[in-house]
Amino acid sequence: MVGVPSLKAARSSIVIGWLMVAGVAIAIAALAVGATLSTTLYGVPIAISFLLAALHASSIPLAIPRPLLAGVISAASVLLFAVVQSGSDAAPWPWAVVTLVTHSVTLVLVGLQARRWIAVASWATASLATIAVALVLPRYVDAPAINIIIAASISGVAVAGGIVWREWREIRAQLIRARSESSEEHEFRVIAEEKTRIARELHDIVAHSMSIINVQASTAVFRHQGVPEPVAREFGEIAEAARGAIAELRGVLGVLREDGSPLALAPQPGLEEIPALVEAASRSGVTIALEGDDSRELPPVGEPAALAAFRVVQEAISNAIRHAPDAAIRVRVSHDPTAMTVEVVNDASEHGIRPVGSGHGITGMRERVAAVSGDIRTGATEAGGFSVVARIPRREAGA
Repeated sequence: MVGVPSLKAARSSIVIGWLMVAGVAIAIAALAVGATLSTTLYGVPIAISFLLAALHASSIPLAIPRPLLAGVISAASVLLFAVVQSGSDAAPWPWAVVTLVTHSVTLVLVGLQARRWIAVASWATASLATIAVALVLPRYVDAPAINIIIAASISGVAVAGGIVWREWREIRAQLIRARSESSEEHEFRVIAEEKTRIARELHDIVAHSMSIINVQASTAVFRHQGVPEPVAREFGEIAEAARGAIAELRGVLGVLREDGSPLALAPQPGLEEIPALVEAASRSGVTIALEGDDSRELPPVGEPAALAAFRVVQEAISNAIRHAPDAAIRVRVSHDPTAMTVEVVNDASEHGIRPVGSGHGITGMRERVAAVSGDIRTGATEAGGFSVVARIPRREAGA
């Protein structure tokens, strides 16, 4: 990514270099032909012919680095040639062919390099000045309007060509930049989504396990009679270490947290693992019950929906254990033909330990349920407890 701008700049320099070489070559040819024809066909003194031809030819290479100056020089040269060549009836007037070609090439380059008004102003000045010369100067040859119209039309096409070429280059450059920015944005989004997935998995798995350890260690001396004082202190230290690990984990989650998350590719738990999850929580001394209905006659649940249901139950149990360790918990998973409903409700707590929460758990549950087009409601119950109710659409397995 770092070397791309340098490569583009090098290519641009090479193109400009070749344009300069081509411009100098065309200028030399225009000088040789223009000076010769001006003297032989129009009878202009050789010195004046050479100076005017050199002046006009110089506008071609100048159009690349100095388009405004080149436009002024070309328009002035056209006017001067019309004046000095007006006394001959042996060649086209007011513009000789070489003058028209030189002016047109200059206008193409000016239209390509500069703003539109510079090229248009140079073209309009040369054309209007030529009309003025044809009207006011005495001459030996008629200057039919058709000659001026043809010359102005050809040079006008040159201006339009340069401007269109420039516009095409700018549009192409914008498309390239937009494509590059889109690619970079996609890379950043992928990274952010992966960070979010990691944060969610850390919270769902590690925080849940640490919460169980904290509650088991904190309540061990109450659940087992006659625990020696040294053992009780060790349980307290274990609980304190678990709480510290949870606090540090929240800091890591704050760094990783971003919106959005792709589905994990590794095998993930589903509805079948919910009973084991409830049993593991009950071993920590929490009163917890699992309820459900028969879903064998219904279409199978897809892996994303099953994973979302499992994570909702896991996080809701973790929250209940952290905030109300002495409260009873009820888990219910019910099914209907279109969706399944996951409900986790805990009773009010009288002696609950309430560590400061970061909100990552509820945020993670909402994200998981939203990812499978479901909805979730969380809030306090009338009895003083807390409930989490998620309705998740059924998906065919593999969908």
